[in-house]
Amino acid sequence: MTDRSDDIQKRLDGLDEIGQVVGALRAIAAGQIGAAHGAAEAAAAYAGTLVDAMGAVTTDAPASTPGEGAGLLLVIGAAQGFSGSYPARIAEAAHSAMQQRPGLLVLGQRTLEILRGNGMPVLWSADLPVHPSVVPSLASRITDVLVSMSVDHSGPIRALVATAEGNSQPELRDLLPAPGGSRSPRTGPPPLINLPVSALVAGLLQEA
Repeated sequence: MTDRSDDIQKRLDGLDEIGQVVGALRAIAAGQIGAAHGAAEAAAAYAGTLVDAMGAVTTDAPASTPGEGAGLLLVIGAAQGFSGSYPARIAEAAHSAMQQRPGLLVLGQRTLEILRGNGMPVLWSADLPVHPSVVPSLASRITDVLVSMSVDHSGPIRALVATAEGNSQPELRDLLPAPGGSRSPRTGPPPLINLPVSALVAGLLQEA
């Protein structure tokens, strides 16, 4: 009877230690979520500024197209399997978006495994960042890859991403041609620029 009581106590102590570990992990996750939300708000504000700048610069410029072809598709998926139904939903959406056979780029190891398991050819892949501070360097790397691959894969460049709600269907967004180019009439004076419009637009696209 004493041995059994000791065994139960050891199990209770072990559960308490597990509870402490889970609590610490939750605290870390909460901190990272807060940092991610802050970074997302800053990125959204920056992207809005770029879209406004591109609209002001290209209002009087002739519309351009990214060329004929299927283009490129960037899938932003999941890093691991503890993501609910998101890995399956993003993989299903990617399968539908691949009907025109664009060049496929994938972020997220778990999503990469699913897509390759379904026989989908992947041109380039990387895992998702573990902290918001790594996002800028990864974004710069992705931009370089997209620009390089667009030479052999002409056409629109799109990204398949999760929506802000997180529980709805993934969203297919246009990266090039850049969104927001409504070409509405300019109400103010033209912007003062000291670069050729083509060079300025190319720089803005790389920043976006």
